Amino acid sequence: VLEEEKMVLGVYLSMHPIALIKQNLDVKIVDVNQLNRYINQNVRLVLNVTRVKVIVDKKGQEMCFVDGSDETGTVDGVVFASNFQALKKVLVRGNIYLIEGRVNYRDKLSLVINQARNIR
Repeated sequence: VLEEEKMVLGVYLSMHPIALIKQNLDVKIVDVNQLNRYINQNVRLVLNVTRVKVIVDKKGQEMCFVDGSDETGTVDGVVFASNFQALKKVLVRGNIYLIEGRVNYRDKLSLVINQARNIR
Protein backbone atom coordinates (compact mmCIF):
# COMPACT_ATOMS: atom_id res chain seq x y z
CA VAL A 1 0.00 0.00 0.00
CA LEU A 2 2.79 2.45 0.92
CA GLU A 3 4.59 2.00 -2.39
CA GLU A 4 1.30 2.44 -4.26
CA GLU A 5 0.71 5.74 -2.42
CA LYS A 6 4.17 6.95 -3.38
CA MET A 7 3.80 5.84 -7.00
CA VAL A 8 0.34 7.35 -7.55
CA LEU A 9 0.54 10.47 -5.40
CA GLY A 10 4.28 11.10 -5.27
CA VAL A 11 4.20 11.16 -1.45
CA TYR A 12 3.41 8.83 1.44
CA LEU A 13 0.07 9.67 3.06
CA SER A 14 -0.18 7.05 5.79
CA MET A 15 3.38 6.51 7.04
CA HIS A 16 6.87 6.77 5.57
CA PRO A 17 8.36 3.25 5.25
CA ILE A 18 11.52 4.29 7.11
CA ALA A 19 9.47 5.54 10.07
CA LEU A 20 7.78 2.14 10.16
CA ILE A 21 11.14 0.33 10.13
CA LYS A 22 12.54 2.55 12.89
CA GLN A 23 9.62 1.63 15.15
CA ASN A 24 10.61 -2.03 14.95
CA LEU A 25 14.32 -1.65 15.77
CA ASP A 26 15.69 -2.09 19.29
CA VAL A 27 18.65 0.29 18.82
CA LYS A 28 18.95 4.07 19.07
CA ILE A 29 18.41 5.56 15.62
CA VAL A 30 19.30 9.16 14.78
CA ASP A 31 17.20 11.10 12.25
CA VAL A 32 19.05 12.86 9.43
CA ASN A 33 17.74 16.25 10.58
CA GLN A 34 19.40 15.67 13.99
CA LEU A 35 22.90 14.82 12.70
CA ASN A 36 24.26 18.31 13.47
CA ARG A 37 24.00 17.38 17.17
CA TYR A 38 26.35 14.42 16.68
CA ILE A 39 29.40 15.89 14.91
CA ASN A 40 32.48 13.67 15.43
CA GLN A 41 30.31 10.97 17.03
CA ASN A 42 29.24 7.53 15.85
CA VAL A 43 25.55 7.13 15.02
CA ARG A 44 23.08 4.65 13.56
CA LEU A 45 20.61 5.71 10.89
CA VAL A 46 18.03 4.03 8.71
CA LEU A 47 18.53 5.30 5.17
CA ASN A 48 17.10 4.73 1.75
CA VAL A 49 20.21 4.75 -0.45
CA THR A 50 19.51 6.88 -3.52
CA ARG A 51 22.99 6.91 -5.09
CA VAL A 52 26.17 4.83 -4.93
CA LYS A 53 29.12 6.20 -6.90
CA VAL A 54 32.25 4.05 -6.92
CA ILE A 55 35.58 5.77 -7.56
CA VAL A 56 39.26 4.88 -7.34
CA ASP A 57 41.27 6.83 -4.75
CA LYS A 58 44.82 8.19 -5.10
CA LYS A 59 46.24 4.86 -3.92
CA GLY A 60 44.35 2.96 -6.62
CA GLN A 61 41.79 1.49 -4.22
CA GLU A 62 38.04 1.54 -4.68
CA MET A 63 35.82 3.60 -2.39
CA CYS A 64 32.37 5.09 -2.88
CA PHE A 65 30.13 8.07 -2.27
CA VAL A 66 26.59 7.42 -1.09
CA ASP A 67 23.49 9.61 -0.92
CA GLY A 68 20.75 8.55 1.44
CA SER A 69 17.54 9.82 2.97
CA ASP A 70 15.06 9.15 5.71
CA GLU A 71 11.70 10.79 6.40
CA THR A 72 13.46 13.89 7.81
CA GLY A 73 16.06 14.71 5.16
CA THR A 74 19.04 13.65 3.06
CA VAL A 75 22.72 13.13 3.80
CA ASP A 76 25.88 12.49 1.79
CA GLY A 77 28.11 9.65 2.88
CA VAL A 78 31.45 8.14 2.02
CA VAL A 79 32.77 4.61 2.36
CA PHE A 80 36.55 4.71 2.42
CA ALA A 81 38.67 1.98 0.84
CA SER A 82 39.33 0.34 4.23
CA ASN A 83 35.62 -0.55 4.54
CA PHE A 84 34.59 -0.64 0.90
CA GLN A 85 35.52 -4.25 0.11
CA ALA A 86 33.26 -5.49 2.91
CA LEU A 87 30.35 -3.29 1.77
CA LYS A 88 30.90 -3.41 -1.99
CA LYS A 89 28.23 -6.03 -2.69
CA VAL A 90 25.92 -4.85 0.10
CA LEU A 91 25.29 -1.22 -0.91
CA VAL A 92 22.75 -1.00 -3.72
CA ARG A 93 20.77 2.03 -4.82
CA GLY A 94 17.10 1.81 -3.86
CA ASN A 95 17.52 -0.40 -0.78
CA ILE A 96 16.98 0.59 2.85
CA TYR A 97 19.86 0.07 5.28
CA LEU A 98 20.76 0.29 8.92
CA ILE A 99 23.89 2.43 8.59
CA GLU A 100 26.57 2.90 11.23
CA GLY A 101 29.01 5.74 10.77
CA ARG A 102 30.69 8.84 12.09
CA VAL A 103 29.18 12.29 11.55
CA ASN A 104 31.65 14.65 9.92
CA TYR A 105 31.52 18.37 9.22
CA ARG A 106 33.88 19.86 6.68
CA ASP A 107 32.13 22.60 4.68
CA LYS A 108 28.94 20.56 5.08
CA LEU A 109 27.53 17.69 7.11
CA SER A 110 28.40 14.18 5.91
CA LEU A 111 28.66 10.64 7.16
CA VAL A 112 31.71 8.35 7.13
CA ILE A 113 30.05 4.95 6.75
CA ASN A 114 31.62 2.04 8.60
CA GLN A 115 28.87 -0.58 8.38
CA ALA A 116 25.65 -1.11 6.45
CA ARG A 117 23.06 -3.84 6.88
CA ASN A 118 20.34 -4.28 4.28
CA ILE A 119 16.92 -4.03 5.91
CA ARG A 120 14.79 -3.91 2.77
